[in-house]
Amino acid sequence: MGRRRVLSLFLLCLSWVTVRSVMYELKSEQAQLGPSILPQEPDSILWKHNGNKVVEFAGSEESVYGSYEGRIILYWHTAQLQISDLRLEDSGTYEYEIMTGGKLHVSSYELEVIEKVVKPAITCEINNSSSNLSAVLLCSVGQPRSPLMFEWSSDRNVQSGETLTIFLGGELDERQYTCRVSNPVSQETATFTAKDCNTDTGLSSGMVVVIVLIILMVCVGLLMLLYMLKRKDLACFKNGQQRDLEMPTPSKGPHKKSAEEKRTRAIERETTLPSSRPLASYQDLHEESRRDEEKKPLLTGQPTATSPPLQNQLGAENAHDVESQQWPQKGTVRERVKKIEQRDGDDFKQIFNTPTSKKTGNLLKSLL
Repeated sequence: MGRRRVLSLFLLCLSWVTVRSVMYELKSEQAQLGPSILPQEPDSILWKHNGNKVVEFAGSEESVYGSYEGRIILYWHTAQLQISDLRLEDSGTYEYEIMTGGKLHVSSYELEVIEKVVKPAITCEINNSSSNLSAVLLCSVGQPRSPLMFEWSSDRNVQSGETLTIFLGGELDERQYTCRVSNPVSQETATFTAKDCNTDTGLSSGMVVVIVLIILMVCVGLLMLLYMLKRKDLACFKNGQQRDLEMPTPSKGPHKKSAEEKRTRAIERETTLPSSRPLASYQDLHEESRRDEEKKPLLTGQPTATSPPLQNQLGAENAHDVESQQWPQKGTVRERVKKIEQRDGDDFKQIFNTPTSKKTGNLLKSLL
């Protein structure tokens, strides 16, 4: 009798176990899971995701686990679970265990979080192997996670799949082909004209060769230009160094600058007349200076330092003779001038030609 009660209770529990189909929801949206009707309010509720606890209600307290904190709402009266801000990792199996009136209710749901379909891209590849000109169209979106469906349509003709073979030439080039990509919650379409395949076929081999040659010529021209500019800069640098070496180093300071100016002026002044007279020694200069001192009283007519003692010694009677000896005798100056002229030559004649010595020259000429 006891075994029958246990078996009947087990069969009753199994009658409440149900398996739902897959639910698809968009990423960042929300999903709501749970039973639609319960015979009475639950005493306890437990939700699991892939075997891990999500939320638990024990009659008066609620506990949330893992990354669901702040993103779920548990309705205690209906045991329904609402998940907000869905993430791709929220996909999986959700299972609840509800205890009502001493009975356990178990059910599970399959949730798949997917992304919205983006606008597809269509590419064309020419088929050169066939006798008739044809091409293959490829429709792609780059979303491997989503359960996508591809469908081609043109002139009421529909074909499933990512690729479509078309024929080209003539009126066929004006045909349009539409690719529709969809998943359980969204869809997008794109249209392609057959004549666009001719632009996508690319360039012929001859055009490719021409383009490559042009690129090579441009590269060679740029290299030559850089080489010429480099040589020009190097030549300018060398010329600049040579000019720097040839230019005199500027003097520093006001004293050095004035000395340099003096030397420059001395070099640039007018040249003097050449002289054939040899350089005199110190004794010659001293002897010449002494002779000049002797000439001064003769030229000016003043008595010499030895005149007064000589007048005292000779007496008054001979004073006239002494005075006559103080002046040069006739012919004495002429002889001395001849000696100087023979000795100095042209230098002596130059004395009479200079403006500063005209008075002295006239005086000497009057004595001659």
